Amino acid sequence: SLDVLHGWESGSGLLKELGPDALIVDLPDFRELLGDSRRPVKALLLDQRVIAGLGNIYVDESLHRAGIHPLTPAGEIGATQARRLHAAMRKTLRQAIDCRGSSVSDYRDSNNRPGSFQKYHLVYQRCGEPCTTCGESIEHIRVVGRGTHLCPVCQKR
Repeated sequence: SLDVLHGWESGSGLLKELGPDALIVDLPDFRELLGDSRRPVKALLLDQRVIAGLGNIYVDESLHRAGIHPLTPAGEIGATQARRLHAAMRKTLRQAIDCRGSSVSDYRDSNNRPGSFQKYHLVYQRCGEPCTTCGESIEHIRVVGRGTHLCPVCQKR
């Protein structure tokens, strides 16, 4: 159950308010998180109270890799799409960790080294560039006030 994943449920402060870690949540619990929410999936995935550990870059990249439009209501994501998104999210995060993150401005890791995951971005900050999958231009929209990058062909609504 999701309560077990929290692990810090009996804790206090900010940790108590975090959702399960995106790297360890299993598929059945991930599907439960999506639930029947009418919120755009991007908004839900950015909400650290729902699922912890996903930021704007990694949500955009995960949604693209899963072929899901960021404005899709979370509750409309079916079993197959949820499985693809769950796998894409975990793979994206693992690859980003291996690369020490994305240095798109001034980000540095704890050893003051820049990350290199930006070399593998498929959509993030690639507005106007061709999609590596289909060749269509990457678009930029706003979702819940956040800049959002997507391929309009690979991520149809």
